[in-house]
Formats: sequence, C-alpha cells, structure tokens
Amino acid sequence: MQQDTDVIHSIEEIAKELKDAAWFIGQRVINREEVIEQAFCALLTAEHALLQSRTGVGKSLLAEQIFSMFEGARLFRVQASKEQQPDTFFGGLDLEELKAGRIIHNTKGSLVESDFGFIDEIFDANDFTLRALLSLLNERRLLRGLQDVASPLHSVIAATNYLRVSEVTEALLDRFLFKAVILPDKDPFIQYQISQRYLVHGGRPAVPEKRIPLRDFNTCIASSPAEVMTSRSRSPTSCCTSRTS
Repeated sequence: MQQDTDVIHSIEEIAKELKDAAWFIGQRVINREEVIEQAFCALLTAEHALLQSRTGVGKSLLAEQIFSMFEGARLFRVQASKEQQPDTFFGGLDLEELKAGRIIHNTKGSLVESDFGFIDEIFDANDFTLRALLSLLNERRLLRGLQDVASPLHSVIAATNYLRVSEVTEALLDRFLFKAVILPDKDPFIQYQISQRYLVHGGRPAVPEKRIPLRDFNTCIASSPAEVMTSRSRSPTSCCTSRTS
C-alpha cells in the first residue's frame, strides 16, 4: 500500500514538473503551445516526433529547449546532409575489427548510446543512411552486420523544411508517430515577442532553474504512463498544425 502511494505521489510530481516545464518552454519559444504539448506526449509514450516548417521558425531551439528540461539525459545532436554515412549516427568503425574483416561501430557518444536525439534536416540524409536508422528508431537496436547492440534511446525529435517521397522515407515517417506542421506567425505582436526573446537569448536554449530527473521520469511512465498523461489534463494527438492567423 505504501509503495502504491509513493508511486501516485511520484506521478503527481512528474505531472506537475511537466506542466512547469511546458510553461517554461512556452515563455521562450513563443506561440508553440500545441507543438510543445505534442512533443511531451511523444516523450511520455517513448515515441518520436517530426517537426516540419520553413526555415526560421525555431524548430532547433524548440527541440533543444525541450531536452534541456531533463537532468541526466544524454543528448545526441546532428545536422543531416547527403554526404553523411551511417557512421555519423552510429559511431566510427573500430579499426582493429575492420582489419579482421568485421564491420563494428564504436558506439560511444553516438545516437546508439544516447537517451534523446535531435536530427536537424533529417530528409537531407541519403536513403542509405536513413534505411540504417530504421531499426534503431523502431526497435532501439543497432543491427549492422554482426553487430547487435541494445540502445537506451528514448525519443528522437527530427526537423525538416520539406518532405521527400521514396520507399525509405515512407518507412521513416512510420517511425515518427507524432508529426507537427508549424506555419509562420503573421501576427505583428507575436513577431515582436519572438524578436524580443531572440535578443535576450540569442536563439540559444535558456537554462532552466529546475530539471526533471530522467530516471524518475522513466520510472513513472514505465509504471503508469496513462496516469501521467491524464494528470496533464489533455490528450495526445498524432498530428497537429501550429499557426497564427
């Protein structure tokens, strides 16, 4: 009974901390409340989120500010490009293993050993690299040749300015349960607020006064994710559009 009470208290505490975190982020990334809500729903369900918009709407700032709210989290950041190979995400090849004819990645510091990932301009990556990411995003495992490594990866937020269609990108989109299209803000007052925030923080994430311990967060959502989401008082959506008329 005492253990159940402790779990309930922990759920209530995490729910309150998530609300406080969402408010903090909303004060720095203006007019993105729905996208912030959706991103937290992705974290609560250990899913991935895709943000699509034109350049200059703060996708990178939003993702990095969200991840900055968690204490003890290992974050992997990368700007995707067509020239990149899977090594960019999985770590460089182990030279000693390569001499023996085995392709083994040194995963230290890579996406494989991270809790969170932010992939900017994900569709700039070539199909070969994107295909290699599929098992890591879906199964949380690095499966490359003889190498089979379990990953602690919790959630990835990816950003893109455009979508491109291929067999691989269709499969990749399936890995992102939560998708948001962010349209430009046209309200002059909103634009003024965004400019003011940029002058204060220079487009960099603000340092939160209090962070959510990742271990406590994972424990609570593993024991009862539905209660945490209910405590937040709103339901998750798999797709949303954020805009100001």
